[in-house]
Amino acid sequence: MGTTALRAATVFACALATALVPPSATAQSGAPRVLRLPMPADVETLDPARAGDLSTLTAIAPLYHQLLAYDLVARPVRLVPYAAEAMPTISADRRTYTIRIRRGLLFAPHPAFGGQPRELVAQDFVYSWLRVAEPAYSSMSWSALEGLIEGLDERVARARRESRPLDAAAPVAGLRAVDRYTLEIRLTRPDPTFVYNLAYAGLSAVPREVVDAEGAEFARRPVGSGPYRAVRFQPATRLDVERNPSFTPVPWEAFAPNAPADHPAARAMRGRKIPVLDRVELVRIPEPSTAVLSLVRGEVDMVAYARPPLVFDGAELKPDLRAAGVRAERAPDQGMYLLLFNLRDPVVGGLAPERVALRRAISMAIDDTAWLRTFDQGVGSVRQHVVGPDVVGHDPAYRNPNGYAPATANALLDRMRYARGSDGWRRRPDATPLELRVIIGTTSESRRLAEFVKRSFDAIGLKVAFDSMPGGDRLKKLANCQHQITTMTFGGGAPDGTSPMENFHGSKIGTVNFSCYGNDDYDRVYERLRLMDPGPGRAPLFAELTALLDAHAPARILPAADEVTLVGPRVAGFAMNPYLPLPYHLLDVAPAAR
Repeated sequence: MGTTALRAATVFACALATALVPPSATAQSGAPRVLRLPMPADVETLDPARAGDLSTLTAIAPLYHQLLAYDLVARPVRLVPYAAEAMPTISADRRTYTIRIRRGLLFAPHPAFGGQPRELVAQDFVYSWLRVAEPAYSSMSWSALEGLIEGLDERVARARRESRPLDAAAPVAGLRAVDRYTLEIRLTRPDPTFVYNLAYAGLSAVPREVVDAEGAEFARRPVGSGPYRAVRFQPATRLDVERNPSFTPVPWEAFAPNAPADHPAARAMRGRKIPVLDRVELVRIPEPSTAVLSLVRGEVDMVAYARPPLVFDGAELKPDLRAAGVRAERAPDQGMYLLLFNLRDPVVGGLAPERVALRRAISMAIDDTAWLRTFDQGVGSVRQHVVGPDVVGHDPAYRNPNGYAPATANALLDRMRYARGSDGWRRRPDATPLELRVIIGTTSESRRLAEFVKRSFDAIGLKVAFDSMPGGDRLKKLANCQHQITTMTFGGGAPDGTSPMENFHGSKIGTVNFSCYGNDDYDRVYERLRLMDPGPGRAPLFAELTALLDAHAPARILPAADEVTLVGPRVAGFAMNPYLPLPYHLLDVAPAAR
């Protein structure tokens, strides 16, 4: 999403590697420190405002500055200043954020700057965020700002209404540079998750002069102020980056200020200056098994998002990986994988007792342990709650009352008059036939999912059929509440429980609320929750929302495979962080042999 115009402008380059700047002096002499990685997805643009997925932003984030960054090793996750001098000052009403920009941060040289570097200032963030808001871009990252910045939605609506570009020079009440180094953000309402947007790569600072000079080519020849600059880019195939000579090195400790002395990353990197690596080469390897084989052969140094069946025999690392000196780093997934019911559907929807019973019974038919064994090699965890384990609002003592319990599911259906017919299949309470429909994808993994779901439904006497379709077609149906049952993965979002709970807010139907669940009680509690100060006082409201989800069963949380990163023997400084899946700017490797 957000890349249609870009693709049209750069289609001629999709098969051509582009040299952006000459190799660094380090690369020309001596033995450069080079890290080789599989590209996490089809990176088709280097422009953060036009990136259409989180994997692209992960790959290009070190080209730019964000206001804040995630502490590499802190758990629960914590933010640290990056382009900002310090953490934001937040007003008493929690709506105004004042941020001082560090002096001396430099954009790389460009003819638009007279061939010299140019200092990053507060206005660069104002401009960059307005680019994200530009309707013509349809930026994926607009969701990080929409409804939050005072005066911005009105400006965007006017630009859409009048079919003209957003005027980046016109002031916005809630987004302004007070002076050269001071940024002020005024929110429409308090929001406990907003501060995490300040570390989001989609809101990185870019220079207006270069964007204006390069036009569409900025997507291939960007200029940023981060620790690396792009030197070669072949869309969807290859990205090589080298140290940005305009970046003033930063102590590693700035990215992990409270790291224990005995932490492996701290032992490897303490006292070092970031960036350490001279060059990082990202190459697209579409097949996950090929990426693992490339790691075993020493052709790449790390593999993020490795699939457990390719990595483990039972709980043990596979012999070829052990023999190659590879280690597997694991962490619980902070996102959520949901079995979704459409509450507007005439068969499974609504809050009538028999419909709620049907959804709860289906939820109870899913064997979590078998799911993990079937799909994830047992490498993962049974999830009780939509709020992830390292997310604010998670309750480790909570147990989902709609978890696996097939005997209870059958008894519940019997009691609610979903009686079995002579063919063994259950019928509706009015004795008419009942056949449920589940939308799946088109891959072999989707077929395995269908087999598992059918076995689960068979166990409680529910007849099920499957509609296989591409992801885009499925998304259209979900956005218009035209499905009955399906599954969907959602990313971790902000590490605050209000983020996953938002997936069930009535205002989000058609965007992230694919259960099409609208409940006034839920919405009222949620609105109170997101206006509260972060802290333990919010726990009763999280419990209220959870109780409503338990009672109404709009979705069933499914088991989550652990996130697995395979790290080769040359790599130092890596630490699993759910919000830094590929922190190549914080790593080191053994020098390449001469």
